[in-house]
Amino acid sequence: METEFKAEHAVVDLSTQPPKPLVVKSLVRELRIRFYSVNTIKNYRSAWVCFLRWYRGPLDQIDQEDIREYLELLVNGGASASEVSVTLSALRTGLDKFCLLRCTVGLVSPRKSKQLPVVMSKKEVQRMMEAARTLRDKLLLTVLYATGLRVSEVARLQWSDFDFDRQQIRVQLGKGKKDRYVMLADDLLPLMRQLWRRTQG
Repeated sequence: METEFKAEHAVVDLSTQPPKPLVVKSLVRELRIRFYSVNTIKNYRSAWVCFLRWYRGPLDQIDQEDIREYLELLVNGGASASEVSVTLSALRTGLDKFCLLRCTVGLVSPRKSKQLPVVMSKKEVQRMMEAARTLRDKLLLTVLYATGLRVSEVARLQWSDFDFDRQQIRVQLGKGKKDRYVMLADDLLPLMRQLWRRTQG
């Protein structure tokens, strides 16, 4: 038996036609208390603001055709598949999940083009390392290149995250807010020990 959701269950009751800034503020608050990432909150907020500026009708009457028309407007304006996908995800979360409209049901995220990644040559990597001004910068670049971690993940690393005995790096709250381990390459050890001695001196 399906649970019946009513207006009072929604984060924002759109049938009362609340001011649009208040709608965005309430939706952003919901993202925060559900521990969405900072980047997701920023992207979703931007998508909601832009959509609500465009939409002129009663808020509780937003339907699938309105969403399609808006997404087509984005495409015609030169938006990428990724940008359209983020917008659709934002509208699905805000309007359907939080406000219980069901206006994105049946809409599918656009297909993204598949492009081969650009891989740096050994000489390019070497020049990049040589351009690093400090030992710390060189270490950060080396960790990025050797582990495939994201910049945000490397920026949060602390010495306690490195297990030299097991040659592992603990990545805390990475993508999806999950912890994971990545291998610590042998080539990193001398550089890390050198930086460790400097920081402890």
